[in-house]
Amino acid sequence: MSTPQHPQQQWGSPGAQRQIDPQFVIPQPPTRGELAMRITTIVVMCLAALIIAVVLFLAYLGSSDVVLLGSVLAALVPLFVVWMVVWLIDRWEPEPRTLLIGAVFWGGGIAVGGALLTGFLREFLLPGALPAWWGPFVEAPVGEEIWKGLGLVVIYAVARRHFNGPTDGLVYGALLGAGFAFTENILYFSSMWQEAGVGGFVAQYFIRGIALPLLHPMCVSLTGIGMGIGARRGGWGSALGGFAIGLIPAMGLHALWNVGSSLVQESAGILGLIGFFALVMVPIFIAWVVAIFLLRRQDAKIIVERLSEYAAVGWYSQAEIRMLSTMRGRSSARAWARRSGKRADKAMRDFITESTRLASVRHQVVLDPNRTSKLLDERLLLRHLGELRGELIQAQAQPHGASSGTRPGSGAWM
Repeated sequence: MSTPQHPQQQWGSPGAQRQIDPQFVIPQPPTRGELAMRITTIVVMCLAALIIAVVLFLAYLGSSDVVLLGSVLAALVPLFVVWMVVWLIDRWEPEPRTLLIGAVFWGGGIAVGGALLTGFLREFLLPGALPAWWGPFVEAPVGEEIWKGLGLVVIYAVARRHFNGPTDGLVYGALLGAGFAFTENILYFSSMWQEAGVGGFVAQYFIRGIALPLLHPMCVSLTGIGMGIGARRGGWGSALGGFAIGLIPAMGLHALWNVGSSLVQESAGILGLIGFFALVMVPIFIAWVVAIFLLRRQDAKIIVERLSEYAAVGWYSQAEIRMLSTMRGRSSARAWARRSGKRADKAMRDFITESTRLASVRHQVVLDPNRTSKLLDERLLLRHLGELRGELIQAQAQPHGASSGTRPGSGAWM
């Protein structure tokens, strides 16, 4: 296991401002990995947009301008709700915005297109050979979860350094599911509006837009959590193993809703469906929320444990570790940086994000010391953190930073 090297200077230590001359970091061109990530995301978004356009056109042929526009606007509401939930989760270690948007597009375009293609091939190859329940009870839970989950595999392939653990998998998975639900909701809303009028649309919207906006996001997030656990413990083999294991509860939850809601509604009507939702789905949702808090707690523990190893050789102070391990401490640090100017604000934001990523990378190195790619990531992160530290020390030395009464490295953040 590698040992963190002693730094040339410490942020907030005596004489630190004298040791570091002013630094003006020259923006570096994107690495090959970052370029691959951006190019792949752009290709995915273009292909997904084309598929979404075809789906919208098909929905329009069976409805009207007003119905389609109303369905699109209605589908945007649960998508926005999920995005805000994910944003709250992702504040701990923000992922690249391009990846997050790309995940929504994959779910809404490629995953939906793949699921529709699967159904078309089944009808073409086995016309009338399978019972009516096969589609909603088997094909949808299995096929849809695989197509949505493949987006996680693509993200891991092109942006492995941004896929370090179960929280990352949860974030990406939730947005993949949200994108899928968006396009699927348009189809459901428009068809129900056309068939049963506004009353049918309202009933459908209550079920899919209000009661269950998180069903698809929850399902794919389970796959993402499994893949994230595998990614943290090893390379491709471990990540794909976690992906396969994570698909099991994702498919199970999807099938539970499809089967349970159909059987209960047929036997007990809308009241039975409400009861099924309250007694079965609400507890599952609560368990999902609890899992999010437990993951956040685990991430904070990893930060304390791993960054303490760097603190032992001078890279961090204990005050900085306490600041980085709580959202309250991070908010206080960001408030100080904002008072010190835009450059300091960005440096502090990057310092927090990169420190969180460093703790995750260090944890992966501890679990598997032979992962040379993570050792390289560790060195690159330490170099970048050194540059950010220099900028923050410069901001601390400025009169407006010193007069705020809150300086980096002090206990005032805690």
